[in-house]
Amino acid sequence: MQPLLLKIESNSRQSFQIRKDVRPNFYSTWHYHEELELTLILKSNGTRFVGDSIKQFSSGDLVLVGANTPHVWKNNDSYYKEPIADAAEAIVIHFRKDFVGANFFEMPEMIKIKNLIKEAKRGLCFGGNEKNNIRRKIIAFVSKSPFEKILGLIEILAMLADTSEYSLLASTGFVQTFFANENDQINKVYAYIIENFRNKISLEKTAEVAHLTPTAFCRFFKSRTRKTFTQFLNEVRISFACRLLIEGKVDIAQVCFECGFNNLSYFNRQFKIIKNETPSSYQNRHITMLNN
Repeated sequence: MQPLLLKIESNSRQSFQIRKDVRPNFYSTWHYHEELELTLILKSNGTRFVGDSIKQFSSGDLVLVGANTPHVWKNNDSYYKEPIADAAEAIVIHFRKDFVGANFFEMPEMIKIKNLIKEAKRGLCFGGNEKNNIRRKIIAFVSKSPFEKILGLIEILAMLADTSEYSLLASTGFVQTFFANENDQINKVYAYIIENFRNKISLEKTAEVAHLTPTAFCRFFKSRTRKTFTQFLNEVRISFACRLLIEGKVDIAQVCFECGFNNLSYFNRQFKIIKNETPSSYQNRHITMLNN
């Protein structure tokens, strides 16, 4: 299933959008948009999809999703069988990374928030004690004046940027297929891998991209990614395979070859290692969840 590009309604009198949703169930279409999205679940439960991450969510869930990262919150079946008007409640904030000006987050004092926005491309799920403080800020934030909301959102982003109690959701490989890379040495390697992973990629050729010998490249790559070159390449290929499986347009054997593997049994083995389930199980679970 291809994600839907969603256009967030803009208001010329506001630099970002905040709303409190109270409804029988949440918007259930797999989608993405140009704005970042900060979602606080006040009441509800179900399954959260962010990129290739599939996790359960419940009341108190706090997630920041980056621009153009596909996602959806799908309520459990009971929310659709016997709808209750106020069964699902959430506060949702949509904002662009330049909502306070193109260069605001380039200031030295804003470096942590700049890094937060960059990491949000994979989706960030927050936990721990600090989440409770942020939760209270967000709830109070809804009723503030426009000026107070601007300051409030910056404060909330600063609090999110300061905490280490969060988990990354989508895999690097999945996200790299959606985003262009920055122009430093490791990202030149990423760009080469992302552009060519569907074909045969040699260690020697990739090392040339980084202007290193194969031995030096292996040390460099692992020091930057904490993974071997082969591990990372397999993750990128499996992440692309997840996208193909979600879309459901080709069978599993075709997915294997489309994502750069030339051996079905090796593909199945690597998929099980990385995703902890078989390709068919992943596809069935994902499509069933999204279509229910």
